[in-house]
Amino acid sequence: MGLLQGPIFPAIYSIISRWTLPGETTTMISASMSGASLGALVALGLSGIVIKSFGWRWVFWGSGIVTLAWLPFWVLYVRDSPCNHPGISKTELHRLSKNHNQLRKKVPWSRIFKSKYVYLFMMMEFVNVWTQTIMISEGPTFLTNQVGIRLDDASKLNTILTVLAQFLIIFYGWLSDFLERREWLSMLTVRRLFQMFGTLVMVGCLMGLAFAGCDAFEVAVYFIVLVIGLPITIVTYIIGPMIIAPNYAGTLTGMMGLGTIGGFLLPLFVSLFMDKKNGWMTVFLVSAAINLVTGVIYVIWMPNEEEEWNMYEEIPESDKDGMKKNGKMKGGTLTQ
Repeated sequence: MGLLQGPIFPAIYSIISRWTLPGETTTMISASMSGASLGALVALGLSGIVIKSFGWRWVFWGSGIVTLAWLPFWVLYVRDSPCNHPGISKTELHRLSKNHNQLRKKVPWSRIFKSKYVYLFMMMEFVNVWTQTIMISEGPTFLTNQVGIRLDDASKLNTILTVLAQFLIIFYGWLSDFLERREWLSMLTVRRLFQMFGTLVMVGCLMGLAFAGCDAFEVAVYFIVLVIGLPITIVTYIIGPMIIAPNYAGTLTGMMGLGTIGGFLLPLFVSLFMDKKNGWMTVFLVSAAINLVTGVIYVIWMPNEEEEWNMYEEIPESDKDGMKKNGKMKGGTLTQ
């Protein structure tokens, strides 16, 4: 399942890069990405009911049936490019014709691996998945074992957090695009402010959880505020591949996805400290430190313009060879 689902997010980025305009991109990506958390919420909510009514096998049969029912709509209505869509209006096609992002046959791997931004995106994905895993996967364990909250109450809180995150990631994406369209602040300033605010909120909440002890109300408040801060940092880096190289957005997103290893490492990290004194405190404080350091790094080096190799394939190979000899080519594009 993981092998087959892996290409989904890069494919979505590739499509969105050709179906959106500046001032709308963050909203479209955040809305698309929020579908993953919505699916998880629905699946978790319905699985217990399905198992009780029909047996555990129908959790899998049901998921397969829903997938097959959805597939024809994707095949019928989705196209790689607006010009290939049979149902697009002339007005919409005219608007999207301003978007010159096109799928490239060749990928400038050497230039991608030399770009510091690619590694920044991986770093941010790692940290955010790490923090999401604390909230969604390890949170209920902390609430029941450490704080003493009943399992059903912990599940209800987890559902509230997931719904809140679902709403906020779409809202923050819209707000980012709204501020960019209004031109009250530069795009870079908006995203830096978002990143700083979100980082400070998450660091403060993680430190609060470390010292909250067994106060159930205080812990619940910290978790809720934590989920307010997490989505706002996601909309800062999630748009990164579209900023530096929209023509290779799918490739860059696939590489950024390597950061999801944080969701695998966090439970292992937690397990190392569960039998030790102040184990949860250590987990939360280390996570706060990771968020603070990476947040500061990203604020400093956050991308703001397209990389020169985004248009790499537009230069014929013969011209590239000639320009290299004359020293007038840099990064796969002509220098002015």
